[in-house]
Formats: sequence, structure tokens, C-alpha cells
Amino acid sequence: PNVSFFSHILSKKAYPRFILNKNNILLMTFEEHYEFDFGSPEGSMWDKVFELKEQLKIAYHLPSETI
Repeated sequence: PNVSFFSHILSKKAYPRFILNKNNILLMTFEEHYEFDFGSPEGSMWDKVFELKEQLKIAYHLPSETI
């Protein structure tokens, strides 16, 4: 598998201790991964990813981002 297909919900830089946590990894196409990291993700797919991100922060007692 190509590493570009694995995306971290909680970023590697901001949350390095969760890099290998299987709950923090999603499979995405290269285009989706690029859009998620560098684009302006909008739409129902991204809403679900951001919901997962908030759930992980709650589960691991991490501060939530204010939008």
C-alpha cells in the first residue's frame, strides 16, 4: 500500500503520540488525502471526518479547536 492512502485524523505534527494509533487513521484516495490536508474540505464526507476528529479528542481528553 502507498502511504498517501493513509490519512491521520489528528495531525501527525500536532498529535505525534497518536501517529500509530489505528483509530486515528483513515483510508483515502490520493486526491481526497491532498484535499483534506491542503484544500478546503466541505461536504458530508468531510463533516464525518471532522466529527471523528472531535470524538477522538474527547476520547483522549484533548482540547477541542474552536472554529
